[in-house]
Amino acid sequence: MSDFILNNEKLLLDFIKEGSIVSSDLPKFYDAVFCKHGNKVKTEFILSLKKFPDFISKDLLSKYLNISTHYIDEIINNDVSYGYFPVSNANETEICKAYIIQSKKFVKSFTFPSASKEILKSIKIIENYLNKKFFIMFDNDFVGKSFMLSVAAVLMLKDNILN
Repeated sequence: MSDFILNNEKLLLDFIKEGSIVSSDLPKFYDAVFCKHGNKVKTEFILSLKKFPDFISKDLLSKYLNISTHYIDEIINNDVSYGYFPVSNANETEICKAYIIQSKKFVKSFTFPSASKEILKSIKIIENYLNKKFFIMFDNDFVGKSFMLSVAAVLMLKDNILN
């Protein structure tokens, strides 16, 4: 896979959605996804793992998510719930999406290691308040805590009503 594709978000997303990744390219591919791109690419890649199991490298996922390999099956196999939340800056407002994977096997809640301290602190608050452990991903990069209510509501609802 060429560096041009690996550095171009739109092309990389197309390759992820189509499952057009060769196993010999996985180390470079993982590095591009997790080190060169934001939440949109990372989230789309994680969500694609159910559809394209050939993308799965437990060792690489463990390395880039900074988690034990024991949690990889939970991320791949457990149901994904989601909720929407507003994000605004001085010029515009948009609706973003949070993807949440719960597991009783997780020892703590987590997200991508590149998340801001504010987001990590907010995740910890939700975890402590609801006493639930989860992995959370976002479809966009943002600043702030506006996701908290939406995520808490999703975690409190039974049977994934929002899906």
